[in-house]
Amino acid sequence: MKKAFKRLKWILVLAIVGVLMHQVITLVLPEGRKTKNDYEVYPIESREDWFYNSHLKYGKINKGPYDVQYSPEIKEPYNTMSATVMDYEAYCEMCEKLEVRQTYINSDADYIVCQAYGGQKIRWDVVNVIARDKAAVVYLKYTVNVLRGKDKAGRVIIIPIEKGSIESVRVGDAYRFEFGRPAVDKPVIYLYPEEETEVSVNLEMKDAILKCTYPEYKTGWKVIAKPDGTLYAEGREYNYLFWEAEALFPFTLQSGTCVAGKDTCKFLEEKLTQLGLSDKEQDDFITYWLPKMQDNPYNVISFQIDEYEEHFGLEVTPKPDTIIRVFMTYKASEVYVDIEPEEIATPVRTGFTVVEWGGCEITE
Repeated sequence: MKKAFKRLKWILVLAIVGVLMHQVITLVLPEGRKTKNDYEVYPIESREDWFYNSHLKYGKINKGPYDVQYSPEIKEPYNTMSATVMDYEAYCEMCEKLEVRQTYINSDADYIVCQAYGGQKIRWDVVNVIARDKAAVVYLKYTVNVLRGKDKAGRVIIIPIEKGSIESVRVGDAYRFEFGRPAVDKPVIYLYPEEETEVSVNLEMKDAILKCTYPEYKTGWKVIAKPDGTLYAEGREYNYLFWEAEALFPFTLQSGTCVAGKDTCKFLEEKLTQLGLSDKEQDDFITYWLPKMQDNPYNVISFQIDEYEEHFGLEVTPKPDTIIRVFMTYKASEVYVDIEPEEIATPVRTGFTVVEWGGCEITE
């Protein structure tokens, strides 16, 4: 019994020593991926090509070199992050000012520099860098090491990029994509054949996870549709086909309209009419979305039909004569936002018509 106890004690001691040695090593060794070539740059992905990776939470999908260093000269408020784009000269000056090692010597590159304050307890990793129109988001993930001291200092993350490729940059939270992915809320599909017809409907999703359907989707929907839109499947009657999903990519607001919360109802009536929805379809849309929007000081609203169709395909058999798909993205705002207006075309409903609407709230 005593021998077993001694053996267990030594196992515990060795385990503690191993953990402590790991902490010492991680304090000394640089955290970032070091480039094998000082002229290598991070291959920034375009917004259109971005896709979700299930390994995001493990921080193993970074696609290029970056450097992470500890700096006691970073004195931002605790647990804050900032980012800027620097040319080579500014990067060298930053290294000297923050008293960090100058890892890169490529004078023909620009450098994204993120400063993350939070002490040595927090380890930062670059997950990805996404760009659109020379504006980039650096997605960082962090892990907390409870054995490190809570000293008042921070980290500087340096990412070499192609010169002139990025003009503005901000920091995004990778965990927000991992655990708070944007929801594609209540898309519903109406079917209006010219005569009673058996219709098959299939969703073709790219970079999304189907979360809920009614009736049950299985490998697709097969229903009997009447001209007034009434649907029948497996002995039940339905007004429409319902589905919801989680998008594995971020929606953006490049164009649209900023509307006061109190004016949202009138705005939606006007826009949905312009988009080709009937009074009944508008009623379903507005009674779902208005309670979420009317009490906001402002709503920045965009109908992103092209981007929506790029990621969410819809196959209907027999082939409809008219397909109307309406997808609204919006973001609540405390202040009025000046945004580029969007152009909306009004469709003509003829023959066998399929109508779908849905939406997404942007919270980032």
